[in-house]
Amino acid sequence: MDSDDDNMEEVVEGPLDEDDQPHGFCTVTYSSSDRFEGHFVHGEKNGKGKFFFFDGSTLEGFYVDDALHGQGIYTYEDGGALHGTYIDGELNGPAQEFNPDGQPVFRGQYKDNIRCGMCWVYYPDGACVVGEVNEDGEMTGKAVAYVYPDGRTALYGSFVDGELIEARLATLTTLENGRPHFTVDPDSPVYCYDKSTSSCIGSRKLLPDPYESQRVYVGHSLISGAGEGLFAKTGAEANTVMAFYNGVRITHTEVDSRDWSLNGNTISLDEDTVIDVPDPFNLTENYCASLGHKANHSFTPNCKYDPYVHSRFGQIKCIRTIRAVEKDEELTVAYGYDHEPSGKSGPEAPEWPEMDRYRYFIFNQKSVVVLGILQVACAGLCVVCGFIDAVFRKSTTLSETRAPLWAGLIMAAPGVLALFASQKKNPILVNTMIVSSVMSLFAVVIVFVYACVTLSYGEEDDEIFHAHPIPEVRFVLSRMVKGANGTLLVACMGSLLFSSMIAYVGCRSLPLCGCYDSANGMEFLVPQNDPVTPTELICTWQDGEERIFNSPVSFMEHCPEQEQQNLVTLPPYNRLA
Repeated sequence: MDSDDDNMEEVVEGPLDEDDQPHGFCTVTYSSSDRFEGHFVHGEKNGKGKFFFFDGSTLEGFYVDDALHGQGIYTYEDGGALHGTYIDGELNGPAQEFNPDGQPVFRGQYKDNIRCGMCWVYYPDGACVVGEVNEDGEMTGKAVAYVYPDGRTALYGSFVDGELIEARLATLTTLENGRPHFTVDPDSPVYCYDKSTSSCIGSRKLLPDPYESQRVYVGHSLISGAGEGLFAKTGAEANTVMAFYNGVRITHTEVDSRDWSLNGNTISLDEDTVIDVPDPFNLTENYCASLGHKANHSFTPNCKYDPYVHSRFGQIKCIRTIRAVEKDEELTVAYGYDHEPSGKSGPEAPEWPEMDRYRYFIFNQKSVVVLGILQVACAGLCVVCGFIDAVFRKSTTLSETRAPLWAGLIMAAPGVLALFASQKKNPILVNTMIVSSVMSLFAVVIVFVYACVTLSYGEEDDEIFHAHPIPEVRFVLSRMVKGANGTLLVACMGSLLFSSMIAYVGCRSLPLCGCYDSANGMEFLVPQNDPVTPTELICTWQDGEERIFNSPVSFMEHCPEQEQQNLVTLPPYNRLA
């Protein structure tokens, strides 16, 4: 928002001179709701002062003849800040910009509020773009470089407004007075901006990323039954980016609606987009441009997923170490489980929040299916035994309740629902299954009491069972009914166990806070070790090698396009012009 002091009414709090102009330390509030606190000399700002703008941003520094002069600090409404040099109220000279966490965003020069000369634009992931900006302050030219987080590996070539057009592998060799010098590999292939779509994973699927190729390789996993895994090609310290997770970009709706066997390599990018490495690109002979999808799960991981802005792939995820790793050590990530406190279960693992709403139905899909089948079997035994009891037992007040019959039907409900819930994400189905499991527990208690009472109800067969002229038949029938009642007890104990387990699985799948998104079934919870970036979790399952993915995903509060745009958008410095 621009502010024109000459055309706005103002309210002055403080001393005035003989012409009713602010003189001394005053607070001036403008009609736009902007406020200035500082020193005035006969109506002009002179000395230390600070603007408080209506949007929450501030601008402070030293004023000379009503204009900011020298070092000034502009603080954005989100807490980010720009430290720059002002001449006559405009940015002229060196400047540095920081995000709300204090991490550098920009370093370079300004002339008349426009970036100029050699500039550095930093990304939160540790990478940056450096080069001479054009007359509009854009990172456009044929001598611009994207520098990876190691500070040495780079892609040097042509960029337009910070976007890679054509570049080759280079190495940042020296840095003199803020100007980098690169050595370009003459044998390097050409790298271009190649952001994936919903139908195309990329135009150069077999062109490896040069940074990733220096740090990881794919080999047979040391985890039993996990197939291939990702290994460190060289030792690395904690907080080192090791690999990238690129793939086709699809929606959460598509992931939720299709069969889970197709979701073996999916990871959520943000609330709208899911990155997927579908068959046949899960094989390195068909796709090796990025290898992040090869990392397996561990309860004591050495890596985590982080957001990453890649010059070639765009907004993706990366795999970053959370502790030092050695050469040839397998890189693993936590797919979203609660960890033991640091030191109890191995290396210090980040305490990720609970997994998403459907974690157990997918990770333990076979177990849920078995639970459902066993629950239905117990309910079936209850119904059959109840039928035998109803047919051969004399009519009494107790037997006429037909408790085993209707209770058995109730007991079957959670088993049937568990079979369906294990195959498809559906919050209504999950909640219904939980309710039916609780009802089944009550039904189990009723049948258990019925079976106990009928087993001890009377001693003479003639008083309990229908009379039959043949004693042997009467004996067999009596033992059949007694056996049916005993079977009811066993079925009740089994059903009690299975219903409890189904209810437990369902309750563990419920959202743990009020930030549950019913649209895509995700919870957004903040990890204890990373209070800045929220974490989203998405469950997936691959049938082929029984590999399970339930990948924790960190994402920014804004959309990727907005985050990327914020890095190059100029702040409203001319609001005081």
